[in-house]
Amino acid sequence: MKTNKLLFFVIALSIIIGHQSANAQISKGGIPPSFSSSAIQDSIPIVQMPSFNIDSLIQSDTATDFSFRFGYAIDVNMGLHNSGTWDTLQNGDKIWRLKISSANAFSINLIYDDFWLPEGSQFFVYNEDKSMILGAFTSDLSNNSYDKFATDLVKGSITVLEYFEPSYAIGGRLSIDKVIHAYVNTFSGHGGSASCNIDVSCSQGSEWCVEKRAASMILVDNNTRWCSGCLINNVRQDLTPYYLTANHCLRGDESTWIFRFKYWSPTCNQGDDAGHWVGITGSTVRANWSGTDFALLQLNAQPPSGFGVLYAGWFNQNIASPSGASITHPRGDVMKIGLYNQTITQQTFLNSSDWRVVWSQGTVEPGSSGGPLFNNEHLLIGQVHGGNTSDICTSNDHAFFGRFDLSWNGGGTSATRLRDWLDPDNTGATSVGATSPTIYLINRTLTGTHKFAALDHIHIEGEVITGHPFFGNTFCQTSGIPFTAEPGSNVEIKARSITIKPGTHFKAGSNVRITATNDIECSDNIVEGDYVNVFCNAQISMKMGGGGSYTASNSENMGLAKNNEEELSVVNLSDNITLYPNPNSRRFEIAFSDSEVKFYEILIYDMSGKIVYEKHSITENKVPIDICHLQKGTYIVQIIHSGNSHTKKIIIN
Repeated sequence: MKTNKLLFFVIALSIIIGHQSANAQISKGGIPPSFSSSAIQDSIPIVQMPSFNIDSLIQSDTATDFSFRFGYAIDVNMGLHNSGTWDTLQNGDKIWRLKISSANAFSINLIYDDFWLPEGSQFFVYNEDKSMILGAFTSDLSNNSYDKFATDLVKGSITVLEYFEPSYAIGGRLSIDKVIHAYVNTFSGHGGSASCNIDVSCSQGSEWCVEKRAASMILVDNNTRWCSGCLINNVRQDLTPYYLTANHCLRGDESTWIFRFKYWSPTCNQGDDAGHWVGITGSTVRANWSGTDFALLQLNAQPPSGFGVLYAGWFNQNIASPSGASITHPRGDVMKIGLYNQTITQQTFLNSSDWRVVWSQGTVEPGSSGGPLFNNEHLLIGQVHGGNTSDICTSNDHAFFGRFDLSWNGGGTSATRLRDWLDPDNTGATSVGATSPTIYLINRTLTGTHKFAALDHIHIEGEVITGHPFFGNTFCQTSGIPFTAEPGSNVEIKARSITIKPGTHFKAGSNVRITATNDIECSDNIVEGDYVNVFCNAQISMKMGGGGSYTASNSENMGLAKNNEEELSVVNLSDNITLYPNPNSRRFEIAFSDSEVKFYEILIYDMSGKIVYEKHSITENKVPIDICHLQKGTYIVQIIHSGNSHTKKIIIN
């Protein structure tokens, strides 16, 4: 066997919800204050980065097949304390700015070894022509326990940093540790991966719409290299942002990695750049083990619901899948999909117990490391470990994936296995399906035909407050816009649970079908939902209970069209199990519609994992639950029947 390997390395990335760029790193958006101020200097001090031998780096990349490296990290020491210029405005507010130039760079990204923003301050990064703006980064979204940070790639060879500090704030810290000069253009001219790769937007990826929203690329190793990985669900289904990648990707400081989601081309194999992508900065390693080359991270921030990312489901048993897919970013390219239709086999690769996958279409390459492997049930069963680069796009093209079933118990400790993190209550679950944050549909007027679907919850509401954050403040105003289905419209809404709030108007003559089900297909149109301004809406309440499929058509509007005073809530644990009401006042009912299957046991856990209620050997189709002894709060219900386990979060109010 040849020894040249695919070694795929990981990156972590910052997230923005910006209004200026189609691409986002978590932030509040807005416009840098200097853009509208006439009271500041025109000139900005510029720091020129030293030159380096780019040709030798490119030759080294070719020689070692590490072509997924895109940038060179330059060590620096500059920030608020020793660089740039300050302007003091008439009201006492201050603006600091600095330009960084690196000749011939396609883009520049930055790592900060000391980063802390006081309340009310804002930080922006943008290019010289102001066509790409990251920020505003603020204290509530960007500060972390590490006091470190990283900002994503900004196009061009000159980057501008701008920090706004209100007169009442003091103590902001911002120190740049590394400037990464991109000598590979990662914003256009994609297609650097092998010719047999397939864009996930092609027809071959049409049935993998859930999994692609869980997958992402990562900047690792001083944010100069690419790896792949994915968000992963846990038994509690509480949206803890666990992330699976490869152990060999653990290079550099994980707290400054950048994770870039939805980085795919909108077209099929046309070489187009990625459209709208989103990112998150920073992570913590929870567990890793060389025995299967896995690493489990926890992202520093939970992706907002408006990002449209999902959490992959998984299967932890030793059963070889006959078919499936892997979704990765080979050589830092836009998202690609590889398919297999031969039963995978077990084989040792680099002292790791792996699944050997033979490709029927597509492939993986350097940069794919850590990317997920899914079985024929669309459940995660491994992550990319490596392969032989000389076999790529040949009849012998294959790759090796660390086995999820072995990673489950790993090296026998919480730091070397998945079990403690993905099943913290030790329920013994063998699989968990994919899930998603609540999808909000707000203030819409619908005409024509629309389909909305989500894996978990959909929340529909009109007249929701909207606002725009600016200069550390938020100006909020009531929208006055109900969520309306106009006459003649055809609307289909499907999710595991659906909440319809007052302010929703399904008019006579509209045809609206609402279905609570676990059977969600890509053709149902899984949506991202609307961004909810949490700064204006401190709390959007959700109520779940009841069950079934509801249809509103013509004059049948579920009581919502006339008075807008009612709220519809439905939740199905599976296609046959219904739990209602939820929230509840310590009494609820679990109903099982299939008389051929019996409940074997019901367990209720508090959030520490302690069992607080249990009922066994149940044969009734409707089971009343009385938990009057419990305090108000959140609990997990587990229903075990026919070898299957279902879990649901309930709220006692």
